[in-house]
Amino acid sequence: MNWLVCGLLLSAPVFYVALVSSEQTNPGLIALSAFGIAGIYALLAQAAFKWSRIAGLAVVAVFIGALSVRLVYALLIHFSGNGFTDEVFFHIEPTSFRIAWQQYGPAFIVALLCAVLLMALIGRLARPVRIRGYALIASISVLAGLSWFSRAASPEYLMLAGYRHYQLLSQPVSFDKKTLETLASIPSFAPLKVHKWGVEAEAPNARNLILVYLESFNYGLTRHPDYPGLTPNLNRLMGQHRSLHPNYSSSYVTIEGIVNSQCGTITTMNRGNNSFMGERGALPMWPCLGDVLGRAGYRQIYLGGAVTAFAGKGEFLKSHGYHDVYGWEYWEQQGHKLIGDSWGLPDSELFDQAVRTIAQLRQRPPYNLTLLTLGTHIPGYQYRGCSDYAPNADRFVNAIHCTDYLVGKFVDDLTGRGLLDDRTLLVITGDHGIFPTPDMKRLFGDLVDDRRLLTVVIGKPFEKNLPAADSIPMASYDLTPTLLDLLGVEHNASFAFGRSILSSEHDPGYMTTRFGDYQDGKYIKNNSTICTDATAATDLEPPFSACDKRRLLNALASYQYTLNRPESRSAELCNHRQLIDIEISDTAEAPISVRYHGKDLSGSFAHEGYYQKNLKHGAYLLLASSRSVLAEQLYFRLENAAERENLLNILNAAAGTQLTALAVKTDSPDDIPVPVREYFADAGLPLRDSTQSLALIALGSISKKTALLKQVDARRALSVRLNPDQCNDWLAMLDQN
Repeated sequence: MNWLVCGLLLSAPVFYVALVSSEQTNPGLIALSAFGIAGIYALLAQAAFKWSRIAGLAVVAVFIGALSVRLVYALLIHFSGNGFTDEVFFHIEPTSFRIAWQQYGPAFIVALLCAVLLMALIGRLARPVRIRGYALIASISVLAGLSWFSRAASPEYLMLAGYRHYQLLSQPVSFDKKTLETLASIPSFAPLKVHKWGVEAEAPNARNLILVYLESFNYGLTRHPDYPGLTPNLNRLMGQHRSLHPNYSSSYVTIEGIVNSQCGTITTMNRGNNSFMGERGALPMWPCLGDVLGRAGYRQIYLGGAVTAFAGKGEFLKSHGYHDVYGWEYWEQQGHKLIGDSWGLPDSELFDQAVRTIAQLRQRPPYNLTLLTLGTHIPGYQYRGCSDYAPNADRFVNAIHCTDYLVGKFVDDLTGRGLLDDRTLLVITGDHGIFPTPDMKRLFGDLVDDRRLLTVVIGKPFEKNLPAADSIPMASYDLTPTLLDLLGVEHNASFAFGRSILSSEHDPGYMTTRFGDYQDGKYIKNNSTICTDATAATDLEPPFSACDKRRLLNALASYQYTLNRPESRSAELCNHRQLIDIEISDTAEAPISVRYHGKDLSGSFAHEGYYQKNLKHGAYLLLASSRSVLAEQLYFRLENAAERENLLNILNAAAGTQLTALAVKTDSPDDIPVPVREYFADAGLPLRDSTQSLALIALGSISKKTALLKQVDARRALSVRLNPDQCNDWLAMLDQN
């Protein structure tokens, strides 16, 4: 009886998955797997309890763990439409568990408790089956064999296999000639011309950008035949302005959607953190939208309702030019509270915050304000001011209707306040499509497999520069180069896949995406096949099979990893004749000159989020990692106590692998504040009483042992340089320590 109950409990979640999803699992295999494993647990428990109560309870605990895995498997299918995929393991972090608990915690606990109580009740009523010795071993062996035969229907096996796949493909990969040949077989791929640190950009006619990512928003949601009038505002905006359609996505989750669209490439979770995630966020060496706009002098802010640490989103944005990144961590500090089962700032509040932020930003253009909504994340959320789509409408359908209302109100508010002028481009797009869950398939049918994203361009001067054709085939990786062209930003950046639709380089006849290919006016899904060697580089021609596409993505991941790996960045750190060159003129009106890797950074030091031009007095701070050529440039007014304290806090927090360059110029020796003098004295580098300018270069915590310090009074100019030999000596010292 115990065996029968255990088998039913273990099979129930998997039968649920088979009923509600597209998983084609043989019912016989499901039953064989569940009852085979249940038999093993029942026999082991019987033997263990005879040996000791603790051993018996341990077997029961393992069974409860197996049941928990199967319940989690069913919940994953319900939440995302997929089981134990790479995305699941990538997102294992506290925020994920909190969201899962809000959605399913009580139901999970109730189901588990009911199962345990049922087992206990049946256990007291059932008559034990006594199998001993060789018969016990033989029985367990037979059941184990049956369980292995039916492992394809075992969530325990699927979880272990999925994790092994994630770990295997998260290992460092090599990039060789054969890999490059594989990438070259993709018609739309081209190697990067410059890395992030080599980007140069100008905005001669500075124009502003407002970029809105709508969570899980397919183009088809705006014209689904079962839901007429679902998105009246978005349909109105598409009719009044321009819709970039079709826009094919290569993303399944948000971080992929943002990275792909902002960096002009295709990234997946298939190689975990080692493919596009690095020590300073995603694709740390690749040029992305924020890098180019940052070099062109844009003030860049991100507003999102969710926690910014989730899936590395905040680190990506901060490492690619965004000055301020606001998520739930910030909103909670401002006194906002979670409402109901939501897990972030309501979209109604987010759009209100955006309007206020834009009103401030327009005082000092150009700017880039990027938003990410939450409302259309499963299971769907409604906010202040929203009404139901229809009586008894599904929660997610109401959420779509609510998002449509809030977007329409946001655009109307901007227009009414004069914030959406001729120098401001507004783009509304989806981060990825809706998840193919059972509920979504029930609501929207085949739309869950439609990878086309909503993309609307608003701003008459920008719209007229778009191609005149009603249909403009593009992929999400084309977004950034297209935006840069629309904004009139002149730059030297290139993108692995992304091509501006305004450019002759854009080929509307062929595009490759993660899920399929667009060729000769038709979208062709990756055809299915059995992959026997998913890593071999061979001559590939579109349309690709699923195995061919995996080979291409693995080759791309190899290329990404080659640019991200620490040893590559370490070599590049010292790879310049004059790594750092600081010059301070003895002329009061002359600005400080700072060059890094031969690049003049004098006009690129940020103060309150804006690059400052021709600053003559104050503190200039350059920070770089000894594992990266990427640098951060900051400016501080020493007469301001708060800014002075911030400077000293940054210097005190310098890590052992950080390269620090500081230049200070004042009108008189008295202008160097006492706390700054005390700081250098404590580091063994006391300043002279006559010092009114200084330049310092140090690796790690500033001290007499690791710093080059030069001081100057009003009678002399100052110059200090760090050459490759000194840089390599410091790196060698790090290795020894």
